[in-house]
Amino acid sequence: MTVPGVMSLARWRSKARLDVWSLVMLGAIGLLGLLLVWPIGQVLVLGFLDAQTQTFTLGNYQKILTHPYYLGALKNSLIVGGGGMLGACLLGVPLAYCTARFVVRGRSVIATLAVLAAAIERDDYAPFEELMTVLARPFEERPEFAAYAEPPTDDRSGYKTFCGT
Repeated sequence: MTVPGVMSLARWRSKARLDVWSLVMLGAIGLLGLLLVWPIGQVLVLGFLDAQTQTFTLGNYQKILTHPYYLGALKNSLIVGGGGMLGACLLGVPLAYCTARFVVRGRSVIATLAVLAAAIERDDYAPFEELMTVLARPFEERPEFAAYAEPPTDDRSGYKTFCGT
């Protein structure tokens, strides 16, 4: 019996190939499972076990969710996480929309700011320091920073938007 639009198992096997990149992907998924999913799963499973008797209990969660110290820590974590997410969305979504939809002259500045998070993570602040140098005197002509003053490329210079696009 075949279902319209669904590939049969025999046909899928004939199309499936095991190449180098498939092995790399399988290895990455396995590593992700080993280093991320397994420890989190262990924490969740062990949270339901009593330390002395190794039997199922909700007592551990009852202790945490009724103690004021842990409730305060949970509240602070939710506030910081939610605030960070909200701030990133309020800043990132309009910037992404504007740079993708319109020809923005300062798009290289916005791109440099977007890369700042990665620079902080790698402890490499060179792109950010370059941007700060440019922004310190924005109206001064400096040949070493000419890329920041360039007009849009040819593929974006004639870009127009219309209602419904």
